[in-house]
Amino acid sequence: LSRLPPLPGALQLFGCLWTVRLTTERSDGALGCTFMERNRIDIDSTLALDVQWATLCHEVLHIVDFQLKLDLSEELISRLDTGLWEFIRQVLEPRGPAGMACDR
Repeated sequence: LSRLPPLPGALQLFGCLWTVRLTTERSDGALGCTFMERNRIDIDSTLALDVQWATLCHEVLHIVDFQLKLDLSEELISRLDTGLWEFIRQVLEPRGPAGMACDR
């Protein structure tokens, strides 16, 4: 059973308040979308809670990319969101040491 909290209704990023809105209005197949001009992140409300959180991580990376003018590709943002979500999930759902070694 997931111990994840619901998504926050707003986030403070780069000194701006960003509204997080759960919606079913997306028709393009995207799980989420960031509206830079409105300081709003839309997330598909029909997704499982863990997928909503992962999507929020992805959208936050779009904001970081935009604010820092990094010009990251969608592919790179998708790669980065995997590691970011893994870290955030451990913070939100502490389970103790993973017990798995990593090859470097």
